[in-house]
Amino acid sequence: MRRISVRLLVLNCLAVLLWVSAPAAAQITIVQDSDAVVVDFTGEVGNRLNGNDFESYLLDNGFTVGLADADIDVDGPGTFSFELIGARTGRVNAFEVGGSIAATGGGGFQSFIQPNGVNGQAINATATVDEAGEIPNRLFGFRTSTNGGSSFGGLSTFFSNRFATFVPNLNTLSGLTTVIFAFEEFSGTTDYDDLLVRATFTPVSAVPEPETWLMLILGLGLLVWRLRGV
Repeated sequence: MRRISVRLLVLNCLAVLLWVSAPAAAQITIVQDSDAVVVDFTGEVGNRLNGNDFESYLLDNGFTVGLADADIDVDGPGTFSFELIGARTGRVNAFEVGGSIAATGGGGFQSFIQPNGVNGQAINATATVDEAGEIPNRLFGFRTSTNGGSSFGGLSTFFSNRFATFVPNLNTLSGLTTVIFAFEEFSGTTDYDDLLVRATFTPVSAVPEPETWLMLILGLGLLVWRLRGV
């Protein structure tokens, strides 16, 4: 019986250790509510995208559908990192993170896609989400300029029909780690290629509660006590 008890204690302690050290699996969910506007390249599931200059890039990387004015949720804490894909506009537009301009693009056609066709130009800014749920509305967004980029207009966030989030398809709106944010500077048009940013969400390990550490310490102490008595 004593050997069985010791084995059970060892297994319990190992289980707690594994739980404490296991990384979080937080991912992105795009909420397709009644306000969401769906766009695609064929018009089969939403409004047809007309003249998107990054169609090949999006389709080659599996992003076939965009949702504008759609909530973005995460199921745990983590950090967004960003890469600038490109822009197709005569204006200069900006991508803002945490209240500061993080990247600009425009003034003609710009593409920052690397030879491997996957990543763009890294943006030196990140956005951190501390808990599960809907991410803050103004955590990131797009701004447009009519004067060459010396000043910018109001912030368009994912609650705007000028901000579309591209995903693989309408059946894959959750469990995502990478999406494409696309900006449309003019209301009423639907090409969404005025500024494109690739966003990757990396989860962070949850910090164990004090009660968890206490349970682990007590378990290890009891294990040592039982081993000494064997």
